[in-house]
Amino acid sequence: MIYFLCGIRRIVCKDKPFAGRELHKFTFRNICVQDTSLELGDDTEKIFLTPAGSADDISKEVKEFMTYVADNKATSDFAKRLDDAVKAIKNGEGWRIEYMQLKEKFDKHYNAGLAEGLKEGREEGLEEAGRKTALVMLKKGNYAHEEIAECSGLPVSVIKELAKESE
Repeated sequence: MIYFLCGIRRIVCKDKPFAGRELHKFTFRNICVQDTSLELGDDTEKIFLTPAGSADDISKEVKEFMTYVADNKATSDFAKRLDDAVKAIKNGEGWRIEYMQLKEKFDKHYNAGLAEGLKEGREEGLEEAGRKTALVMLKKGNYAHEEIAECSGLPVSVIKELAKESE
């Protein structure tokens, strides 16, 4: 499991992420390989957490939390309270209603944008087809500007501009 928070990556592992190491928490920062005294200074950290360590480097509650997150099993009073809270939230209707309302808003905006895009696309396609029709008719030279406008759907003023451009 990986969690991102303000440039910090927290990775919770069920097992020991680094063989032979007994820590529960391993913190890494961006340092220069050639000069380890030079740190990038971007405040980025990667933290590996595991309930499988044996060192005395984290609190009992943090270890219980990591065990719960890694295994999704409540083995302590703290983890059971946490599990009950998670189940209450999952079983509650509030978040489902909120999710559905948010989805409806998203769908509404998405569909409005899609409709607008299709409308613009149709208009551009019709204009392009009209211009091509007008140009073909102008090349033939047998049609009045009003006839070309009627066939192409373009205004007479645009037909006159096309006629000037194609001379």
